[in-house]
Amino acid sequence: MPKENASIRDCAQSINRMLRTCKTSHTDCIAGDLHQISRGLVTPQFIPKRLLHISGEGMPLQVRLHETTSGETSLEGTHLQYTALSHCWGTTPVIKTTTDTRSGFEMEGIDWLHLPKTFQEAILLTHELGIMYIWIDSLCKCI
Repeated sequence: MPKENASIRDCAQSINRMLRTCKTSHTDCIAGDLHQISRGLVTPQFIPKRLLHISGEGMPLQVRLHETTSGETSLEGTHLQYTALSHCWGTTPVIKTTTDTRSGFEMEGIDWLHLPKTFQEAILLTHELGIMYIWIDSLCKCI
């Protein structure tokens, strides 16, 4: 486990170690491949209707709202990896996708400086894990 004040990179390394152990040692985790799905041993993955696509190598990262082809279960998306952040919206205004902001978030992306620190850190950790997508409730649900 990383120390209390560990960097995002340290956390990502610890998480990757745990995931490797899971994928190589736990029967239920090993079963998550297409062969197992085709035999009906595990169910295909649900893919959210919207995800945030993370790209870029330097800072700030580019974050763009991505509409998936289907919000339903899909075998083709079985290997799509994404992380998720669900948070308490509270009474403080939080950046969110609305019918007015949706098109801009898809075309131009979301300005890094407008993202709260919690979102930035979740996105950085996701990127450090080598995962290109994250689901954040206030940005992936259109209000």
